[in-house]
Amino acid sequence: MVSTFYAKIFFVKQVIIKTLQNLTDSEIDQLNEASEREFKVSLPPKEKMLDRHFFLLEQRKEVLAMGQLLPVEPIKFNSEEFFVLGIGGIIAKQKGKGYGKAIMAAIKDWLVNRNKTGIGFCKLKNKGFYEKCGFLTNIDLLNRFVYLGTEKFYADSENECIFYMDGNDQFMEKVLNNPDQVVLPIPPVW
Repeated sequence: MVSTFYAKIFFVKQVIIKTLQNLTDSEIDQLNEASEREFKVSLPPKEKMLDRHFFLLEQRKEVLAMGQLLPVEPIKFNSEEFFVLGIGGIIAKQKGKGYGKAIMAAIKDWLVNRNKTGIGFCKLKNKGFYEKCGFLTNIDLLNRFVYLGTEKFYADSENECIFYMDGNDQFMEKVLNNPDQVVLPIPPVW
């Protein structure tokens, strides 16, 4: 009797974290295509992305999902300056496969392991997704986040919310306990 051994090859999908300098041209092209498809905007010029961390879920050189952390500093609030990270550009090529959740788990681990505060802005319809990923959300704070003195940034604030993970600076806890405006150094479109 002849025995046949069948081997299955499984390609493990895992999130990798890269800086701009470590991204391949193919990855940059895929990130830009995803941003244009999902958000209708191209990525910023390379010189504006040098300090970002890119979270990529890849399989066979195909980017299945992506996300970014970028420094948002200094944020001025209640006579203090805070150095937090903006969470943004969360895109999954296919919805419902767990790709976006894998990106958010990696971002959460990165923030927790470094005791950093991360904040992001999302459509209200996506609020549940971020909560399932372990982030806190708030629909009442949005109008308090302003960009260099503008009254509010979002034209459609009734359909937006904030998601966040507080670090050891307790930035979001302080924001929740004080009604002052939060002045951002860059527009909150990360």
